[in-house]
Amino acid sequence: MKKFNYHSHRNQDICGKLVAREVLACQSMVVEELIGHEILYMPDTNPTYEARLHNGWFEGNEAELEAKREELKELKDLREEEAEQLRDTRIITAHYEMFIEPLEDDLINLDEAEPNYPEVFEWWLVSDWFAQKLDQEGECVLEEFGCSWWGRQCTGQAIKMDHVIGQIAEEMEILEGQKNEWK
Repeated sequence: MKKFNYHSHRNQDICGKLVAREVLACQSMVVEELIGHEILYMPDTNPTYEARLHNGWFEGNEAELEAKREELKELKDLREEEAEQLRDTRIITAHYEMFIEPLEDDLINLDEAEPNYPEVFEWWLVSDWFAQKLDQEGECVLEEFGCSWWGRQCTGQAIKMDHVIGQIAEEMEILEGQKNEWK
């Protein structure tokens, strides 16, 4: 699959047109006020989890967390089966200390992992279609009162330069050299 340079001059023009069409207005103050008065609530979407494991850090979404938990449980079961086949008490104790206890600690750490929700810096009113595309890309989206707001998780650069904008443009096949290239 071909990788597109989202930051080429031509593709930035295309992404700029997409933003001009789909991103309607900055409404950070409005949304923050509504959240502050508990009229709107931050969505609980796309949290990541972090846990310290014996061989490094785990970081992932809820599905990845569950997969890692299952992987460690299976490995622990395997190590316990190995321990049952050992005859010497000292070797069994060492086996538990070296292999099983660290796995038990890792499972506890995974169970205690707290969700980290995205930090939103700006709220933008966007079209309903664009909100759906942003949501599919894992972006923070609020839909309420007939409005769709995108919780932008970066700031300080033009929106057309955000990676997610390039991804959506690529999926639409509107970038330079794609079949639906915008002129």
